[in-house]
This record gives sequence, structure tokens and C-alpha cells, in this order.
Amino acid sequence: MDVLDSYKIDLKNMRTDVAEYQFALDDAFFEAVEGTLVRSGKADADLKIRESGGAYVFTFHIKGTVHVPCDRCLDDMDVEIETERMLTVKLGDEYADEGDMMILPYEDAILNVSGFNHGRILLHFGAVDQIATVYINGCDAGSHVGGYTAFTIDITPYIRQENVITVKVRDFSDASYHSRGKQKTKRGGIWYTPQSGIWQTVWVESVSEEYIEELSITPLFDQSAVEITAFSNYADSQKETVIRVGDVVAYGTANQPIRMSMSGFRAWSPESPYLYDMDVRMGEDSVKSYFAMRKFSVGIDSNGAPRLMLNNKPYFHNGVLDQGYWPDGLYTAPSDEAFIHDILTMKAYGYNTLRKHIKIEPMRFYYHCDRLGMLVWQDMPNGGELYKTAVVSLPLLGIGEISDGEANYARFGRANAEGRAQYYAELKEMVLQLYNCPCIAMWVPFNEGWGQFDAAKACDVILSLDDTRTIDHRSEERRVGKECRSRWSPYH
Repeated sequence: MDVLDSYKIDLKNMRTDVAEYQFALDDAFFEAVEGTLVRSGKADADLKIRESGGAYVFTFHIKGTVHVPCDRCLDDMDVEIETERMLTVKLGDEYADEGDMMILPYEDAILNVSGFNHGRILLHFGAVDQIATVYINGCDAGSHVGGYTAFTIDITPYIRQENVITVKVRDFSDASYHSRGKQKTKRGGIWYTPQSGIWQTVWVESVSEEYIEELSITPLFDQSAVEITAFSNYADSQKETVIRVGDVVAYGTANQPIRMSMSGFRAWSPESPYLYDMDVRMGEDSVKSYFAMRKFSVGIDSNGAPRLMLNNKPYFHNGVLDQGYWPDGLYTAPSDEAFIHDILTMKAYGYNTLRKHIKIEPMRFYYHCDRLGMLVWQDMPNGGELYKTAVVSLPLLGIGEISDGEANYARFGRANAEGRAQYYAELKEMVLQLYNCPCIAMWVPFNEGWGQFDAAKACDVILSLDDTRTIDHRSEERRVGKECRSRWSPYH
């Protein structure tokens, strides 16, 4: 007998208008259920079915403890759950599933409720190059443009007992304005073999009906505090939110900043990469994360010269260019150990900084930089069409200064207005995705001159999202927009 057979409900043989069921969810149950990250657990599930006007209203209430992997560190952890979900079922000619409404054929009015013990089902993609459309059981569930940033699709309305997931990917490579990094259809010189498709991790997550969609963590170094916001998937939610860091507990509401005192904190640096673990609970949902107490700025040293500062002290960024291209996987690293090896090797050589060159890595890379102590200068993956050679070469020779404004958009390969808009959309996604990473020390919106336009505006966009880090308009030796900015800099 299949473990899940005991969760079948025969609607045609219901004897009363209201029926109640109790299920024990144990390790065997979670091992048998597909599409969940829960590895084991123990929970009680109460189900009430009320028949009204030919429809059956299912009300699930689940409470217990489950064992799941942490999204960021991959360590297993116990999570207490308590959730409630409703489902309406009708009998009809053909099967249909519209999320909270399901139609079962008359001849097969048996429903296995084992798959309905969760609130929402989220499908996460680390990155898909360049344009992705996701279909669940033939239905268009959502799409995303941008080959380097993560995205999530709520697939709950499309889930059945058995499911087919299809991902359609379109990649223009360097034949359009889309961001492509160092890829080119015809490799050669400084250009790599093009790659396409799903190149970062894909995973499914089961969450409560209202869940923590994301965290925003801002260390307030000079105030000896940290500010944390737990964003709900409901923008108007005011659910109580509880944050615990060691023995310190702070209370607040969803979607609102919560400030915690960090008196006597340990500062993070490449030499001492101390991380604080934290637990965040909002309603029925809870997550684990971490943060570091550190501050990046531009200041004046004892000789009156401007310097990059770490924790209010001049700090020399001794770094290498990290292009993140692998002989056996192109953009995809072969393993976690490969990231760790690269970071530790650079530290052994005396470097404290990696400039991540026009590529956004999987979050595992930044996690290892956080815990091992490696600063990261993060380039924005660039795009645009073919640019004029003079844009890069002439300023290097000291000949002329070229404006990156509207008059020269075509020279920079940025004549397409849709492409410029897409650049800003992906720039915002990158900054928000990596905002919580302690290791990110500087944003670089443009590499050299190619694909550049309105560099000063790009800096302002970044500052509106993140004023806690320094910004280099663009790397290398071109004179347009050559400056470094931060909230704490006198050189705005």
C-alpha cells in the first residue's frame, strides 16, 4: 500500500454535510510527498470538509515541526509551522485546477489531500540566460528578462497531483541590447564562448499563505545597531515580526524597519569575518539568515588624501579581476569547493578583494566571501549593441573626452531606448539581490566604455537603492564619469 493512499477522500460517499479528518504527518509522509524541501518532521493536520450547494470547502490546519535545508548555508534546521489553507472542490465533466478552486470529474470524485498540506508553492531560479518563460502543466505561469538575476514564480494555481514544468529560453547573445557580460556568438580575443539557458540552481519552496518574501538588512555601524525589514508577500500586512540575534530579541511588524541594538559588536573585515546569525519570524513563517557589522565609505586620511574606508579607517583594497569563467562549465562552477578554492587561494596570495567582472555569481559565491573574508567589487553585466572602437581606445591614449549623454548613445551601442530601460531594470534587481551580502564593497555600473550611457544617472539610481557602499562610475581609464561616490564621501 502506498503511504499516501490513506490521504484519499471519497467525496461521493460523504454521509454528512460536514466531515472532519485528522492526519499525522511523519517522516514517511514527507519522504513520499514530491515537490517539497521538507526532509522529515512531525505535524498534526486537521481537515474539515463542508458541503454546500454542490461545492466542497476544504479547510486545512497544520501544526508541528519540520526539518528543512537553509537556502543560503544548506545546513539542516528545524522550523515550527502552523498554517491554514482553504480549497474549494466541485464535481464536473473534466478536471480543472485554478489554485483555490478545483473541479474533479464525476466518475473519479476521489481527492488525495496529501498534496494540499502547504500554503503556497514557489519555484525559484538563480538565473536563466537571457529571457525565460515558465509553463506549469501547459499554462504560462510567468516570465523574466535578464540572464544574471534571480526570479521567483508562484506556481500554486497551476499545481496538480502530477506536474510537467517547461522552461522556454530565448537568448540573443550579442545580437541585441540584452545584458550578456563577456559572451559573444563568435568567441575570440577577450570574448568567451556563449552560454545559454538555466545556469544557476532551481528549487521549489513550500511556504505558508503569507510568508517572508525577502529581508533587508542594514548595519548601522556608527549607531551600534542593525536595521532589519521583513517584507511580506502582502504589501499591506501588519503581522507581528520577531527577530532574534543571540539573546537579543526585537519586535515589530511586517514591511516596517525594526532596529536592534548591537552594543559591543564585533566588526567584520577580511581579517576577521565575523557573522551574526539571526532568526526572523513573521506570523506562521520563519527564516534564518546572517549579517555583519561593517561600514564602507570614502574619507580623508591623516595626510589629507581621500581614501577608501572600512569601518571608518583607511583600508587598501588589494584585488584581482575575477571573471568567473570555468573550463568545464562555462558560467557554472563545478562545485561549492571550486568557489572556496578560488577565494582561499587569493587570500593565500595576499589579496583581500575580488572584482567580479560583468557577471553575477550564484549566491553561494557571496556567502563564501562573507564567511571567509573577501571584499567584492561587483560589476553590472553589460549589454548594448556594437560600440565604436574610439569610445575606449582614444581616451586611453589621452585623445579627447567623449560625453556619454544622449548625443553619443549610438557610439556606445545604446541607441535603443528599450535596451537602456532594460539595463536599469536589471541594475535594480542586482543591487537588491546582493544588498544583504556583507562582502559587497563597491558597485561598478559600467565596464570601460562599452555599453555605457548616462553614468552619473546610473550612480544616482544605485544610491537611491543603496547608500551604504561606494560606487565607481565605470572601471578602467576612461575619463568620463571618473569618480568614486558614497553617502559618507565629501566628493559627491
